This record gives sequence, C-alpha cells and structure tokens, in this order.
Amino acid sequence: MSKWKVIILDSADLMTEEAANSFLKTLEEPHDRILFILTTTRESRILKTIASRCQKVMFWDFRQNPDEEADGIAQRLLKIQEMGMQELLSFSDELSGMPEMEDTLNRVLHSYRGKADATSRASFLAISRIFDALRSLERRGNRRLTLDNMLLSLKEAANN
Repeated sequence: MSKWKVIILDSADLMTEEAANSFLKTLEEPHDRILFILTTTRESRILKTIASRCQKVMFWDFRQNPDEEADGIAQRLLKIQEMGMQELLSFSDELSGMPEMEDTLNRVLHSYRGKADATSRASFLAISRIFDALRSLERRGNRRLTLDNMLLSLKEAANN
C-alpha cells in the first residue's frame, strides 16, 4: 500500500559471510523505494563493504546498565593531563589491542560527553579529537597511530 518498502535487518552483525555477500549484491543494485535498516550493537562485525554503503545513525539506550568499560576509559581520558608520556603510550597500546576497539571508542565518546564539562573549551576539543579518531579508523587508518595522535592531542588540549 505504501510507496516505500522498509526492511529491517535486526542484529545484522550475525549474518554469515555468505549471507552478507548476498546482501551486498542487493545493496549494489537497489530497487527503487526500498529502505534497508540494519541494526547492530557491534558495528565492527558488519562486513566493511556493507558498512561503506550505509549511513550510520547511532542511538543510545539510556536505560541500559552503565557501561563500566567505557566509563573507566572516559575517566582516564578526563585525567589525561596527569599522564606522563610512557603512561600515555601504554594507554594507547592497551586501547589499540582491544578486539572491538572502534565500538568501544564510540561508547567511550558517549560516556565522555556525559562526564565532561560542557562549557569547557578543552572538553569540546577532546570530543572533537575522539570524533577525528573514529573517522580515521572508519577510513582504515592505522589503529595505533590514530590512538597515539588522539591521546597526544587530548593531552595538549587538556594542558592549554
């Protein structure tokens, strides 16, 4: 009855490789007036060629239990000006070794935004640096170098 068809693929990260490749063909040759909505809580498990053809929209469920991992990382970022260079590089190494680091960094961004001083220029710059790091990672930038750069930039912003 509608002019549009909306297809929701819940938990798209659970598609097998074969299913993902078949779906990719559908995305490459779309029919008119069909909208696909893919949901996932683990973006890093979506086939990169599928993700590159999608517009990402993030939603946060504020009713969920606190994300202790992301909150802990956000707390460390808030105290970054106290870190020495060795501790900073160790922190970068720790973050880059996380298996779903991009997803974790997205959750950290959300947590950081809730904890940071919204009126502070340093907080604004820090959030901007985290966004920049996420964009670099989406473009397949080197994880470790991206995180080193992000943390060094955060430290510089915190000290100014």
